[in-house]
Amino acid sequence: MSHEEYTAEDLAQLRDTDLGDQQLIAMGEVAVWAARVERTLALVVASLIGGAPDAGALVTNGLPFNRLLELGSQLATRRPEGDTVRKNIERLGAPMRLAMESRNHLLHGEWVPWSEGIAKATLTRTRGTKEREFSVRAVEDVANDLANLANELFWLHLVASGEIHAGD
Repeated sequence: MSHEEYTAEDLAQLRDTDLGDQQLIAMGEVAVWAARVERTLALVVASLIGGAPDAGALVTNGLPFNRLLELGSQLATRRPEGDTVRKNIERLGAPMRLAMESRNHLLHGEWVPWSEGIAKATLTRTRGTKEREFSVRAVEDVANDLANLANELFWLHLVASGEIHAGD
């Protein structure tokens, strides 16, 4: 049966995850904000690279999050002690890793409803399997953390690129 032959009801049943709408909405927000964190971190790193106008973008284009964070951290250590960009990259590193680990569990885990408003996500990697329970609120908290990080990174990009001064 081709996609066009399904009725709207067939498609809704086919896509039914048994998860609540609020859980799915919050997971979508996690996906959006995680992508923005990655893209904005790439802007920060590109600003730290400097040089020719597109040099930073050329280096950062397509790098995964962990590599971007590693490169950004390495570049930040070349800045003076107490530098605003350096301090903030150091400060944001651990929270970014934690939020992106949660994002990976949420978006790459296998989901099953567990109890009212709570679902379990099982993530299997080469290092083993990890199972976590997520309430709707817990997923929303990850989305909120990612949104906050994306906004802080954008401010940091403006500082690193010289568009604003840290006190502005």
